[in-house]
Amino acid sequence: MKSNNHQIGMTGTYLVAAQLSLHGFIATITSRNAPAIDILVYHPETSRTCGIQIKTTATTYKKDWTMDNPNKHANLFYVFVILDNSESEKHSFYVINSMDIPKLNDK
Repeated sequence: MKSNNHQIGMTGTYLVAAQLSLHGFIATITSRNAPAIDILVYHPETSRTCGIQIKTTATTYKKDWTMDNPNKHANLFYVFVILDNSESEKHSFYVINSMDIPKLNDK
């Protein structure tokens, strides 16, 4: 069965939340109407918080992300997820601070 874009996006969001939880963070997935933030993250040892926006694609789709006007804030991160639909399911995760997105667009 072919996944639609919404399913692909939600899969990436839940995978990132699971990885954060495994590494000791408290990760809360926001409702779909939260602007710019897909996951709210809290680190109990440091009491630091941040927001994460997830961008997901599947290996069967084009591997690029359109970001015309990315949100920029020191406590906002983007996680780019490439889903691996093979039997190995070795998904790839790339994390970048939102303040560094314009630097990527310059390249």
